[in-house]
Amino acid sequence: MSAHSLTARIICLALLLLLASGVARAQPSANATPAAAKPDEPAAKNHGYRGKLIITRVDVTPAYGQAAEKPQPVPVGTVLLVREERLVDGELYLQTMGGVLRARDVLLFERAMEIFSAELEAAEAAKKPLGSYYYLRGIIFFKQGEFDRAADEYTQSLATLEKPNPLLLNARAEARIEAGSLADALQDCDDALALAPAYVPARVTRGWALYEQRKYDAALVELEKAIAADPQFAKAYLIRSWVHDARGKPELAKADLEKTLQLDPLSAAARNSLAWLTATVPTAPFYNPAGALKLARAACEWDAYRSYQFLDTLAVAQAATGDYATAVATQTEALKITPPRKQGELKARLALYQEKKPFRAGM
Repeated sequence: MSAHSLTARIICLALLLLLASGVARAQPSANATPAAAKPDEPAAKNHGYRGKLIITRVDVTPAYGQAAEKPQPVPVGTVLLVREERLVDGELYLQTMGGVLRARDVLLFERAMEIFSAELEAAEAAKKPLGSYYYLRGIIFFKQGEFDRAADEYTQSLATLEKPNPLLLNARAEARIEAGSLADALQDCDDALALAPAYVPARVTRGWALYEQRKYDAALVELEKAIAADPQFAKAYLIRSWVHDARGKPELAKADLEKTLQLDPLSAAARNSLAWLTATVPTAPFYNPAGALKLARAACEWDAYRSYQFLDTLAVAQAATGDYATAVATQTEALKITPPRKQGELKARLALYQEKKPFRAGM
């Protein structure tokens, strides 16, 4: 067994112990019936999930994948939009872009914080371990875009442990990157790697933080170390694509994004980044406004148009197709949910669309 595999197993064991107070892993039975088959009642009946966002409270493999795609594991904290629901043999299944999930494995996103907070309060009263509830609340805050609060929840979770957990340190590092606290994020990555030198997610997050600092050469070193250690870790290729794009190498960025989607066909972030690339690099073979628009819409639909980054890309693609009025409307919506530190660049693009000009790479 490689050092990386052993370290990964140790970390997984530590996380399972952390989440033992109610966040167990769940897998559908091998003969689980897909939602489209043998319904006990008509699909038209609404059990309260259709058209709403859900969040997975466990790691789960879909009972049935998307079309001909092989079902991809869906990790705890994934937010998805429910397209359809079916009751099959007494089990409620939910059709999402991530495949068919069981209702028992998810929560309505709008109620998840309320439920986890109530569970935390009950666990505290019963003097049970609290780490898992702080961790899950951190995920909710992260998905809501409240990154500072997410980092605080991960800190609370870490405080319940006798020794730091690399996974939690990495989760806090990601929240801190999104909040703009890059030095603190790098420290979390360093601490995680000191505990588990072969923990690839922390290496990738370190590369992400360096990318945000525009230290592209250093970021590339970290990401290539991560890929050498685990060539199947999709996020490493995603972040590396951003570095290649920033360094003016769209051909390498495109190859990395295609690799990301090969490893993780459900990656909305990869679709968003590929849409950005094909809408903003105005040379062959990259420029493809119609394809960019399709990719950008798919990325936005993944989480019900909640991401300002995805909306920004959608506006870029709309402008690339010449639909400036819609681009202005989309960018205006994006700005409503954009953090103050990021609004300058989005406002600059909005001004372009108002002048009926597209955004191009390097502008």
